[in-house]
Amino acid sequence: MAQVTITIDEDLLKQLQEKAAKESRTAEEVANELLRQSLGKPYKLELEGWNAEILVDVADREKLYDVLDDDEYMKRRGF
Repeated sequence: MAQVTITIDEDLLKQLQEKAAKESRTAEEVANELLRQSLGKPYKLELEGWNAEILVDVADREKLYDVLDDDEYMKRRGF
């Protein structure tokens, strides 16, 4: 297993430690699980003034443009 040093906010560290204690696990185990869960999920982009959401991986530029260019899809989403 690789080791890396990261700096996280104090409030996040506290939440991580509390979750670990409640589940009788180490903070490392909880952090690894949470990172695994979050990786691979589409990023939900929320823009002020928009009343709809587009679920697409914004890192996949080609897919993002395909969705934005799909008039029927955009109509169903309220755009």
